[in-house]
Amino acid sequence: MKKIIINPFEKYAATTLLAVGLAAMLLGWAAGFYFNARFDGAIDLHFVEAVGVYDPLVDLVISIGITTLMLFGLGKYINRKTRLIDVLNASLMAKIPFYFLTVFNYNGHIFKTTEKLMTGVQENVLNAPDFSALLPILVFSLIALAALVLAIVLWYNGFRVATNAKGNKSVFLFVAALLVAEILSKVFISFIVSI
Repeated sequence: MKKIIINPFEKYAATTLLAVGLAAMLLGWAAGFYFNARFDGAIDLHFVEAVGVYDPLVDLVISIGITTLMLFGLGKYINRKTRLIDVLNASLMAKIPFYFLTVFNYNGHIFKTTEKLMTGVQENVLNAPDFSALLPILVFSLIALAALVLAIVLWYNGFRVATNAKGNKSVFLFVAALLVAEILSKVFISFIVSI
């Protein structure tokens, strides 16, 4: 079971993974809209006061698209036989842990708590920490960190299977490509939002 969660790419066919990944993306879009979440980067999730109905979908299409293109280009450099569908599947599956995080913002709870804490810090009115407010943020942060680690493990395992990558050089190149994808997706999403 553990292997299926962290490396489904060795067990399931590419078409099955594509169907699961696309279905999960649609559910992620719905969850993003319902829980006011923005997937505004390759490895980002932020909660906001309100989102437009298509905002989470645009975020996902851009971030998954850019990440897929970056990793596919790198994959072709490593192994000319790398297939686009396999790299796309890695990007689609790696986003799934982020979709589960959206439920923590039920009724805008994480957003409101974070805003309250940030306002207090900016106005310098937090004389003593409000542990009742900090605890949910701390718990969410720990779970979000675990989700981020799982996402990166899924991305790398999918990328490794797609490209047959081996060695430390491929790990370094993968991390560099993911960071560039993060920057590019943030820039593109910001540009689209400003239009």
